[in-house]
Amino acid sequence: MPQSADLPTAPRTPDPGAGRTVSDAVPAAPPGPRRPNLDGDLRLVESIAINFYLAEKYAPQLWSADIAERAQIYSWSLWGISTLQHEGLRVMHHSMIVAPEHRSAFEVETGKKNAQRYFDHFEAELPASGFLVGGRLTVADINVATVAAMTSMIGAGKLGPRGQAWLDAIKARPSFQKASTAG
Repeated sequence: MPQSADLPTAPRTPDPGAGRTVSDAVPAAPPGPRRPNLDGDLRLVESIAINFYLAEKYAPQLWSADIAERAQIYSWSLWGISTLQHEGLRVMHHSMIVAPEHRSAFEVETGKKNAQRYFDHFEAELPASGFLVGGRLTVADINVATVAAMTSMIGAGKLGPRGQAWLDAIKARPSFQKASTAG
C-alpha cells in the first residue's frame, strides 16, 4: 500500500533460511503489538487499518468520499482478511510452518476446500468493471489482491478466469511490482 500512495519505504532483506522451516527463520516477537509510526505519534497495529489510513490521507483516488462506496471498501477488505486469508494461512500453517509431525492433512484439505469456495464466490461477485468498488481501482482491490495472491501462490485455491485477470492486472501495476520486490 505505501507504494500505491507513492510513500517512501524501507527495504527489507528476505532470508528464506534454506533448509529450515519458516518458524525456524522467524525470531520471536517481543511482547505487545509492533506498531509502525505513520505520521508523528500515530501508531496502528493492523495492516488493514494502516492501508485505510494511507489511502484516505495520501491516495484519495484509492478511497471514496461516498459513504456507500466506503462501506463496500470496508466490506471487501474485511472479507479478504477474515475469510480468504484465514483459509490461506490455515493451509500455509499446516503445510509449511509447523514441524512436519504437527501438520494436519485435514486442516490443509479443509483450508483448500474453503479457500476454493471463497474464490468461487469472488468470481461470481466480481463486478463487470473488473474492480471491486465504484468501477475503479480502490484500496479494496489492493487489500484483497494481496490476500488472493498469497492464497493462490501457496496452492490453497485457484481463482476463476475473471478473478485471475483482475489479479494479473493489479500485479502488473508498478506499485505492486515495487512492493513485491521490496521483500
